Amino acid sequence: MGPAGVAHEGYGGWTWAAFLTRHEPKEERTPDGKGWKKRSSPFVYLDGQGNPALDVARYLKEQGGEEKPDVVTFLLGINDCFGAKPENPDATIDTMFTNAEKLIAAFRVASPRTVIAIGLTTAPNSREGAFQANYKGKYPRWGWKRIQHRLVQRQLAQFGGREKDGIYVVPTELNVDPVEGYPADNAVHPNAAGYARSAAVSTAGSSIGCLGPSDRRGSLRICLSATGGLCIIAGWRSLWLFGCSVFRPSPWC
Repeated sequence: MGPAGVAHEGYGGWTWAAFLTRHEPKEERTPDGKGWKKRSSPFVYLDGQGNPALDVARYLKEQGGEEKPDVVTFLLGINDCFGAKPENPDATIDTMFTNAEKLIAAFRVASPRTVIAIGLTTAPNSREGAFQANYKGKYPRWGWKRIQHRLVQRQLAQFGGREKDGIYVVPTELNVDPVEGYPADNAVHPNAAGYARSAAVSTAGSSIGCLGPSDRRGSLRICLSATGGLCIIAGWRSLWLFGCSVFRPSPWC
């Protein structure tokens, strides 16, 4: 269990590519040693020939029956691009977008009327000491800040202006304080206050109806994020895919 009783599996490393293709049938111990975790993408199943294959429609059917999500939110990118070259991260970002478009397309085919929301990658901790604590000099703050800045520029160019296709950009990077929103010893994972402020942007965007047509507001919501999760927020049936922990409340997860 996470803070305030939020259920999550508490492991990291999720990327667009991992949700698209990862199949690892063997479970592993959770970090606390008290349970087991599944490392496969929830959307990847074995096909008739026993090969892993993406099947978003099957996931939605098994988890939601005949109901489809109103909103699917993606907050991915940190793990895809963290190891990119700070001086020229574009090739890594290009690969990320290739995987992103494939996963988004799979959701669109499985649920044509679902709104797709893309969260922009948040800025890191302002403290160089946090990067030293986590990465021992291998990844300095200036490098990731340069990558993150370029990534947000590219996300806006890639996903902006696609509202007619049901794709909306959510400015999740704007509301997290890089000082007060992070613990002193964590470079890219906010504290509870930081996560709350990022979530507030996403929730507010949906609540005021800026995501999608009015006849689709307010009931069923899914979110996929780099910090790996499936969850329900404020009574909305939701799926959140983050990169660092997968939330498992019902009924959607």
